[in-house]
Amino acid sequence: MAEKRKAPESDTKNRILDAAERLYVEHGVDGVSLRPVTAAARANLAAVNYHFGSRDNLLRAMLERRLDPLNAARDRLLDACEARWGERLACEHMLAALFVPALHQAREAGESGYERMRFLGRVYSDASPLVTGLLKSRYDATQRRFLAGFARSLPELALPDLKLRLSFVMKAVAGVVAGSGLREVLVAFGRDGTDIPTASSEIAILASFGNLMAGALMAPARTDARLRIFDDVFSLSGPNTDRPEGVAASLQMDAAE
Repeated sequence: MAEKRKAPESDTKNRILDAAERLYVEHGVDGVSLRPVTAAARANLAAVNYHFGSRDNLLRAMLERRLDPLNAARDRLLDACEARWGERLACEHMLAALFVPALHQAREAGESGYERMRFLGRVYSDASPLVTGLLKSRYDATQRRFLAGFARSLPELALPDLKLRLSFVMKAVAGVVAGSGLREVLVAFGRDGTDIPTASSEIAILASFGNLMAGALMAPARTDARLRIFDDVFSLSGPNTDRPEGVAASLQMDAAE
């Protein structure tokens, strides 16, 4: 009788990582516990301990498997952008260098492309200490490099304001990408009706997201006219005594000038 061939260790390890990734997409860090992972991966607890040693190590390996090549690709693309445009590098170039590698990674995943994008969306909208700590410690150099590039392309923004806007934009986009309705969003943004992001639809997808992101990054911080509109609506919601005194006083001063 022929001896039954054992699955290579790498197969078992990848099945465990794939299972952890699927659970993470749907349930976040708290949903990635060892028993559901082993059940989904058709593996045993000993295999998880052998390959990773602990749940936290499994989570880190799951994240690094996707984020290491993603951030390396971002650095390479930013190198190419800087070589081509130099000081003329615009906000839109920075956004493209940030998101094009993610679109490529999704396309290379084929039928799993949407889930790959949802995974990345989940990562960048995750506030858990393990994920935020890994992003800061392992990919800090790439993050600082992109922050410096955005600062050069948007010199009118003070650094604290730029950081706040980038955080807002990244969290907003990541929240959309992590959602179960991502397929519908990408088909609508891609404009070509395809079910899987393709090279032909990636530019349309990027341009649609990019227009929204660039608008948020480049919008005026605040104008008196806009402030008055919000203050007028606020005044309709209750007695005038409920209005913030500082806002009302500043508007009165502006009107008197």
